Amino acid sequence: MFRELTKPEKKLARELVNKGLQQKYQNAIKELSQLIDEWKDEKLDNRGAYLKLYKAFSEHDKHIASRYDDMKGSKYFSTVASLLADELITQKDILGFNEENRNYLNRYAALINEDLRKKDSDVEIIKGYRVKVEYADLSEEEMKRKREAIAKTAVDSILKRKR
Repeated sequence: MFRELTKPEKKLARELVNKGLQQKYQNAIKELSQLIDEWKDEKLDNRGAYLKLYKAFSEHDKHIASRYDDMKGSKYFSTVASLLADELITQKDILGFNEENRNYLNRYAALINEDLRKKDSDVEIIKGYRVKVEYADLSEEEMKRKREAIAKTAVDSILKRKR
């Protein structure tokens, strides 16, 4: 989403983006530090520690790169909204934007959070693939019929192998 920002708003946006970036660096360093402490306390062997460190670093780096690489004026607004959605900045931080832009930032951040809640609620990861899963309640009769069909299929399969 692109919104026209005044020069002072662009300056504020750059400061907020930097603040968010510094917080992301700090979060990554803290997580990596905890993993190193686990290794030092011999809770992880060398290989396990290395793999966990590599994975954690890669995930943080991927997120940082996707949000902050190629930062230019047209990305300021959406990046600030993302920072607001992630609670890396507060309402107090965005007071320097005009009222209309503050309202848009808040609505955009709310949409981001709503979208994330939807993704978390109906998507499961099965064998490394994100799968949208919907469950429907079945009656006892329906459940019994399905179990019988599965049992019949299994028995038929076993009998075919013996032939």
